[in-house]
Order: sequence, then structure tokens, then C-alpha cells
Amino acid sequence: MIDFLLALLRDRRAFVRLAAPEQGLACPANLVETFGNRLRVVRSNRGKMRTDHVLVAAVCLLLGASLAGCTATVTTDQPGFDPSAGSGSTGAPNQPADLSGLPASCHVRDNALPDPACTPGATDPAVTQANIGSTICVAGYTTRVRPPVSYTTPLKRTLMARYCETGPAAGYELDHLVPLEIGGAPRSVSNLWPEPNGHPGSTEKDHLENYLHTRVCAGRLPLADAQRMFETNWLQSWEQVGRP
Repeated sequence: MIDFLLALLRDRRAFVRLAAPEQGLACPANLVETFGNRLRVVRSNRGKMRTDHVLVAAVCLLLGASLAGCTATVTTDQPGFDPSAGSGSTGAPNQPADLSGLPASCHVRDNALPDPACTPGATDPAVTQANIGSTICVAGYTTRVRPPVSYTTPLKRTLMARYCETGPAAGYELDHLVPLEIGGAPRSVSNLWPEPNGHPGSTEKDHLENYLHTRVCAGRLPLADAQRMFETNWLQSWEQVGRP
């Protein structure tokens, strides 16, 4: 595995930069000691950490959460690379969700609808009717703005507790009430909730999302009207349009 990583990193298509330990972003000392025969980590006169090999960063990325405090930033020289891709259009990539504005207790309605006091829905101000041709109607848009699992996984557990849901996490989907493909806010806790995997449930809502997305992008439905269908009662809207 080490030799394979070295081969990948030597082609110079990407490089990994380690941040200063003073910022809380350096690999822990025990990791460096473990690979002491393969790495030499030295401190410059400016007090910053530098390495004569980028392998330490690759190891950090591989071990991930198992080594708390080990974080790296990956950059590239390839055209079209977006370092914020997948982090959502708002909020810092590593900033935890703020639930301080939510009620202490939330309740699912009709086994398929969120509590409007907890999850009223929220739209992304960066998506407007005027720019749908360069945002939601472009292939790959939702992948680019979707928050990373480092944000959504802990938030899902927290929201399940807030919604008093005690079942296994696999029985729920952390859902954007106003879908990303309809211009929903990627990171807003007002737009995210633990949707049960029932019927009707996440599958039927996904079908409605695709149906309305097609209509919005074809110019047959205003963006705001499609967003309102989810903010008010997506289940009722699903029935009204013929259960797509």
C-alpha cells in the first residue's frame, strides 16, 4: 500500500499540504513515530511543520476518523477542480451544524412529513429562477453542492434524537425537505430531517423531486412553486400530480 501511494503521489497531478500544528491540523506525534523510518518531519525556523515527503498526509487521509486531529487539505493543478465540491453552497466545510434555533422536541407527521416547527424547509439564495440554466438544471449540480458525510452523519444522529426516533439509523434518510435539485439549501438544519423509509416515504418523495425538476427545467413550472410544494406538504403534492 505504501509503495502504491508513493507511485500515485509522485506523478505530481496532486499534492497534499499539511497545516501548522498550532492550528490543530497536524498529524499526531505517534503517527509520525510509527512511520519514522519512512518519513522525516522537521520544523522550520518559522515554526511551521514541513515534510520531505507527502506520505504522511496520505496516511492521514486513509486513517481518517480513527486518528482524531489528523486533517489535510488536498489541492490540484487539474483544470476545473473545485475544492468546495460536495461541501454545499453555504457554510464552512468542517463547521458543525448549529441546532440552537430548533425546538427541543420534534415529531414526524403522517409517517412521512417533518415537523414544520423544526423543519420548515429552506431554499438556497444562490439558486434563482434566472439562473436555473447554470445551476440546478446542469448535470452534476447536486453532487457539487451536497454536504459531505462528515457533516451529515453526525447531524443525522442528532436530528433522530431531536425527532425522538429510536430505530436503527439505516431505517431513515437524512433528507432535504426542499430538494437540492429544486434549489434547496444544502446545509441548513431547517431543511434537513430524518425521513423514515416507509411507504409513502423517501422513494415516493424522490419520484416527486425528479418529476418537478424536469418540469422546472423545461420551463413548465416556476421554481418558487415547486419549492413551495415541498415546504407545505410534499405528500399532498405527490397525490395531486398523480403519484409519479
